[in-house]
Amino acid sequence: MYPLKVHKTIVHRNCIKFGNNISTILFGQSCLLLFLLLVSSCKKSFNPYNNVPFKYPDYSKDSAILVNFYDSTNGIYWVNNTGWLKTNLYNVQQDATNWIGLGFSDALITSLSFAGNGIYGQLPNNLGNFQGLTTIDIQGYTPKDSLAKINPSLGNIKGLLNLRLSGMQIRDTIPYSILNLSNLLFLSFKSNQLYGTIPSQIGELSKLTGLILTDNQLTGTIPNSLYALSKLNNLSLNSNQLSGSISNNLSNLVNLVNLNLGNNNFSGDFTNTLNKLTALQFLNLSNNSFSGPIPSSITSCVSLQAGSISSNYSSLRNAGFDTLATDPTVLAWLRARNIQYGQGN
Repeated sequence: MYPLKVHKTIVHRNCIKFGNNISTILFGQSCLLLFLLLVSSCKKSFNPYNNVPFKYPDYSKDSAILVNFYDSTNGIYWVNNTGWLKTNLYNVQQDATNWIGLGFSDALITSLSFAGNGIYGQLPNNLGNFQGLTTIDIQGYTPKDSLAKINPSLGNIKGLLNLRLSGMQIRDTIPYSILNLSNLLFLSFKSNQLYGTIPSQIGELSKLTGLILTDNQLTGTIPNSLYALSKLNNLSLNSNQLSGSISNNLSNLVNLVNLNLGNNNFSGDFTNTLNKLTALQFLNLSNNSFSGPIPSSITSCVSLQAGSISSNYSSLRNAGFDTLATDPTVLAWLRARNIQYGQGN
């Protein structure tokens, strides 16, 4: 009987071993199956060759706004209106990517950009409902390019980062609704016919890095709140009718690279305004009515490479900075950096 017991034990052990092997095999097969399912799923999701069509966003909400923009700016007469209104007005879908002037990010319409495209008329009121826009960039280079005004509804586009309406012959004031664009990084109304003053609360646009109001008919002084825009690297207010003195708080704008205040009616001196502007590369104070010697603080602008602080010396202006009373070492410093400071230098 003893050998028989040994045999049963061996058989029992072999059965357990066999059972364990079966369990291991089944577990391994389950893992392999799960892995293959995952791979298959990934291929269906990400393989560009699996013939699964890309689903474009529904542009129907934006299309009505775009159609209004086309109509109100005389799109039929644009220099280039490629793609516009070539599809169902309320089912733009894939063909929207072919509409000239539209920019996309992750298949979403994010920018409206035209340069010298013969746009004229006015921006539609419902453009302010286009919440996906981050950039509106409309630049005029021909006599035909013109807009009637800056539509206040633009202030409703909360995600707008860049707003440029330049060279569009706009005769209007700067609407206060623009101050609602708290995320705005760049603002340019260059080369229009804007009048009135710079909004007193312009400093509410605290993220601005560029403010370009060049070549308009703006009057009044620089608002105190503007000097709080510490992120500005480009401040261009030249060729307007601005007046008054420049606050010492200008030195708060430590990130300025370009400062252009030329061709205005500014007066007073610059004694303590430049001593912290170490990043400044271009400076234009020319054709104003500044007085006194050229401040020695200008030598603190160690990055300065070009510019002008000269006056036009017309009968309607004061003589400008008094170069005779200026420290000769300051004049030498300016000459070394090609900074014009008077006639003949």
